[in-house]
Amino acid sequence: MLSSFLASGEMPDSLSDFTVDIKVANGAGSIKIMRAGTAPEGDYWRSLSRISWYDILYGDKPIGVPFFLELKERIQSTFAPDFLLIDARTGITEMGGIIQSAVSRLLDDPEGAQSDLEALTTYCADQEAYRALLKLYKVRKVGIDKLLATASLMWQLAGSKSGVDDLHIDIVTQAYAEQQRAVDSQRKFAEFAEAVWRSTGMSDIRIGLSIVNSFLPERKPQALQLLMDYVSSASTPSYLAVVRLIELLAASRDFAAATSIVDRFKGTLNAPQFDLAWAKLVLDQKDLEAGFELLNDVAFAFEAVRLMEPTVAYRLLKLVGDEDAADVLNESLELSLSDDDLSQIRKIGEVYQDEGRWLEFEKRLQGRLSGSAIAEINDFVKRRIRRPRPALLRA
Repeated sequence: MLSSFLASGEMPDSLSDFTVDIKVANGAGSIKIMRAGTAPEGDYWRSLSRISWYDILYGDKPIGVPFFLELKERIQSTFAPDFLLIDARTGITEMGGIIQSAVSRLLDDPEGAQSDLEALTTYCADQEAYRALLKLYKVRKVGIDKLLATASLMWQLAGSKSGVDDLHIDIVTQAYAEQQRAVDSQRKFAEFAEAVWRSTGMSDIRIGLSIVNSFLPERKPQALQLLMDYVSSASTPSYLAVVRLIELLAASRDFAAATSIVDRFKGTLNAPQFDLAWAKLVLDQKDLEAGFELLNDVAFAFEAVRLMEPTVAYRLLKLVGDEDAADVLNESLELSLSDDDLSQIRKIGEVYQDEGRWLEFEKRLQGRLSGSAIAEINDFVKRRIRRPRPALLRA
């Protein structure tokens, strides 16, 4: 009745269509019941979910109070009851049966089942309704945006009292398993994903690093805190997280904190990526003394850095004035040419360009690469030189 009134602005001609008679003993009078609607049918929940109670009771045109007062008068004039009893329950009873009724339609009417559950969660905010809807979404393979949004609402509804829900873990894993450039949905629900990931004991670092990427660059403090908490609590932290933490601290110019992380893990993390991050940290500080200390540190694997990023090894040697620096760069270029490693050749070309030795670099490429390959490298290096550094690295 209310939905019809909101659509037309008119009360029904007769209330009899909205009431049913209850059989009572002879001479006991009569009882009429006016149902709230067609619950538990899906149309009822969809109609109910579209009603803005705030607007009709407190908005600019609060027509709700006049409607209910008019309804009361119409009941009085039509039925003249001795008593008017209003069932004002605080929630929807027998929710499990209502949810099951919607789910049972999945095979015959999947669209209707989904619509019913969506309306039910909108109005009732029931955890089991959300759980049923999420399971239906997964069966129907809906987009990850909708999965994340629904799972996040269910998580908020449960609050801190609930334990880990396998559905939440599955959805967060699905959404954040790939460590790629963060998309909008990952950024929007990063806090929810972090909460779920922390509730699992921060066991899967792939998920953690993907969440870190979702926080960056706008929410760098949250990304740093996540990594610091993981590194501090894990019995054997993944080198991937340690390296990422060093990189972010260095990018934030917090060299002391980054150096502290290096000192904690050097000699125990057997990963060239760690040595590379350590070398870049020293280069970022342009500290001659730190450069000497690094090259003389038995825990530092210089050869691993030279093989992984020869330009970093070259710059490190050049920082301390080592005469072998030029040989390292030339040998690395020869090796990259032999392996047809265009990615490494481009990076080495940037060093030659920075030092004003581009013609020498081009000469070394002659006869080793095709003219089109040389032109592509030339264009790439020149574009990289003109391109400003990302804001994250300037922070």
